[in-house]
Amino acid sequence: MYIILLGLAKNLPPYTEKNKLHRLLGALFTNELTADEKISIIESEYNIEAKNELRKDVRKVSGLGESLVESAAEEAWEQREIKFIISMNEKGYTIEQIADVTEKSKEK
Repeated sequence: MYIILLGLAKNLPPYTEKNKLHRLLGALFTNELTADEKISIIESEYNIEAKNELRKDVRKVSGLGESLVESAAEEAWEQREIKFIISMNEKGYTIEQIADVTEKSKEK
């Protein structure tokens, strides 16, 4: 398995020969453009005909960026919550007190 990390700018870079792949990926994963705007970029700048299958795929990817951000935010929140619960436990709070403060069941 190979993992590739690619940093994408918040703002879409201009189309140039040097950064055309970066722009294409940025356009696909940004939440700033609609699916139709992304398809327009693909067709006009990359001369790729956006047939039905490609249009469906672009619409799927359009929600992916937002989904990834939401997932990362949820995970960060869960990590902070776990650290908070561990800290309460280390300070001597009872399970009942922790459950009350965190609004979670004692079992959780």
